[in-house]
Amino acid sequence: MDWGTLAGTALGALSLTTHRLRDLKRTTGLTREERIRQAGEILGSTDAYQLRYQMLIIAPGPLGDTANQAFRSVRDLRDRFDGPDVSADPEWSSTMAAVDRALNSLRTAMRSDLTLE
Repeated sequence: MDWGTLAGTALGALSLTTHRLRDLKRTTGLTREERIRQAGEILGSTDAYQLRYQMLIIAPGPLGDTANQAFRSVRDLRDRFDGPDVSADPEWSSTMAAVDRALNSLRTAMRSDLTLE
């Protein structure tokens, strides 16, 4: 996989994970345990973990660190489901804002790097 394809695929996986976690938060009728399980499955099913490690190995310079930070922010969002009631989680908004900032930083760094090639 070339660098440009990897960059787009990794960013897409993190964005898809974020979108699906938002949808899960809105889902009603699930127990806490079901939400925790589904949140974990969502992160695992998008290949975000595998792409994270590819980015850490292949990404040029500090871009790997930026990608890792974006992954960690999405993982932190997943971890919000560990609380007693994610639908009333007072930290959800700030965690989502951190994800948005991290994904925007990653997107900007990727564009910059790809433009230099």
